[in-house]
Amino acid sequence: YYLVLMLMVRKFKHKPYTQGDNLVYRLRLPKEEICYFNGTIEAYEGLGVVRTIDEKQGVVEVWVPVEQREDFDSVLRALQQEIEIEVLHRL
Repeated sequence: YYLVLMLMVRKFKHKPYTQGDNLVYRLRLPKEEICYFNGTIEAYEGLGVVRTIDEKQGVVEVWVPVEQREDFDSVLRALQQEIEIEVLHRL
């Protein structure tokens, strides 16, 4: 699964990606917080997949299964209490 996902990331490099029943959030956060954000999302297994779009600008995309939307939104709101996260768009 991980290898397939990594191949998909390379194929769709730096373009918004949607497939099937996934939502894509594009977020901006402090670049020094990307690792913390990624680790937090990964800790909630199946919540979403984070990829960095522009490390210098702190822009990331998170692919979220539709059925995890409410849980992801809750975690995102909690993280916004800790770090500055701007939702650029949601597809």
